[in-house]
Amino acid sequence: MSCEFISELRRLSKLSAEAVQNLDHFDPLKKYMHITRHTEIDFKQLLLKIAEVNHKQLVLVCGSAGDGKSHLLSYLKYSDQDRILDSYTIINDATESDAPNQTAIETLAERIAAFRDDRLNDGGPEKVVLAINLGMLNNFIDSEQGKYFGKLKQYVLNNNIFSVAQPLPFNKDEIFHHIDFSNYQLYTLTADGTRSDYLTELFEKVFGNNTCNPFYNTYINQGSTCPHHTQCPVRHNFEFLMKEDVRKLLIQRIIEVCIKDKLVITSRDILNFIFDAVVSPDFDEKKLWNLLSNPAKFLETYISYTTPMLIFENRGTSSLIDCMTENAATSDNIEKRDCDVLDFYAADDITPIVLSELNGSEYSDILHSVGLSAIDNGRDPLKKYVYKFLRNYKKLTDSQELKADRLYLSFVQDLYHAYAGNIKHLKNLYSSVKHSIYSWNGTYGTDLICIDDSGDDYSILEQLNIRYDVAQGSGDDEVLQFAPVIIVRFSNETKTEQVSFSIDYSLYRVIMAMKDGYCPTSQDRNVHADFSSGIMALSEFGTKKSRVYIVSKRKTSNMKFLLEESDFGYSFKEV
Repeated sequence: MSCEFISELRRLSKLSAEAVQNLDHFDPLKKYMHITRHTEIDFKQLLLKIAEVNHKQLVLVCGSAGDGKSHLLSYLKYSDQDRILDSYTIINDATESDAPNQTAIETLAERIAAFRDDRLNDGGPEKVVLAINLGMLNNFIDSEQGKYFGKLKQYVLNNNIFSVAQPLPFNKDEIFHHIDFSNYQLYTLTADGTRSDYLTELFEKVFGNNTCNPFYNTYINQGSTCPHHTQCPVRHNFEFLMKEDVRKLLIQRIIEVCIKDKLVITSRDILNFIFDAVVSPDFDEKKLWNLLSNPAKFLETYISYTTPMLIFENRGTSSLIDCMTENAATSDNIEKRDCDVLDFYAADDITPIVLSELNGSEYSDILHSVGLSAIDNGRDPLKKYVYKFLRNYKKLTDSQELKADRLYLSFVQDLYHAYAGNIKHLKNLYSSVKHSIYSWNGTYGTDLICIDDSGDDYSILEQLNIRYDVAQGSGDDEVLQFAPVIIVRFSNETKTEQVSFSIDYSLYRVIMAMKDGYCPTSQDRNVHADFSSGIMALSEFGTKKSRVYIVSKRKTSNMKFLLEESDFGYSFKEV
């Protein structure tokens, strides 16, 4: 007989997938799980702005698969009291074809035929909302069918829908309008760091202690019927995540993945993640209860089913869990960890250490009851497994674990100041990027940059003078729309030409290391080829057309030559 509680939790992983297939149905669970987000507010404002326009309209709802487009349209169609979509035809899944003899692109072209170039001004009354993934939109406008929708293509390109650049100012008289879900992150930026009201509310919907919560109700009801409820890791995981402080840290771990790995995490991903963090894919009730007669084996299996292990020791479950595992490992305080390892393995009885770390946690009774004092051999695999569990448990309960990653916190601060437009806080960032530009292909002195390092014996340099050209930010205390990259811009001396650089966390890490003397490798240059290309573009602002330096690569030679153009031709001399 299947567990009622697990069956209820499994509904989470089905919710967002059902939204795509069932736009005409918005059941009570979906209604309960609905959370008002900035995307909904801005989308409704857009529709209100164009409500009085009489000509035809095509509103693109763009984004990634699973980011909530379908859920929002379904909610607005059936549960929103303003009934704002009543006058629109909704095309929900542009990736599917209605006819077996048509491709998805051909079907889409047919369904939005009223917006072909030759029909835009025919006076038709069509009002259409089209939910479409960015990949599909790109394929469509570049397809054979797309040539009949040139005006639509021009609108998409002019509004930078495929880039992080700003769109054109809103014009209600346009036929085309859009909202791009990819411009909205799961989190926002503030002067105090990152926050996510959406994820906080979503986790509260699942783990909140209230009678409106169907998951909590099932958890309570099952407690009186399941004979093993006091030993169940699924229930203990649920109880663990009912703690607000644990959820806060977990949300910050998720945001860390969004920023460090630039992983696009959708609502669908989060719902699947919640289920994966509570219920192991290998969970087998019968097998677990049969192990009760073997305490050591039961403990090992029980630990493998706990949330700390499911998140940090369960690679292959999802990209989110893989990245979270990797980030937690690389940000470990190695010195502190080594001290903990020595104390743990030197202890004759690990029971006091385990109970102190767990501090009355849901998991402590189980670990205590199996007799940890019997595990006294430092080579005992179970002792190593218990230590690994404690390390992972601490990653979700000790806020100092995240605060120790100073480089990450520095990037978050610079990201916020860049988008908020706090120019005075960006001086260190810009000077660091400038230093890395001049040192990317070697360090040769003030204002000198290497423009050709391909020769075996010599490098060619030019003198380059660039100026900071800091872009204006939003001026908001809380930044809502941004990408997890910092746009840094430099110009020539007259500020007539600019070159922009997109600094993500990976590149930021290299740039900050270069301040401390790190020299980028060929692999760094390959990984960050866009940065190398930007430096090449900046080199056009230098003196290479009239004056270059040639320096020897030999460590034993300080030879340096100057090739310079003058009114009387070129001169070549040693300097």
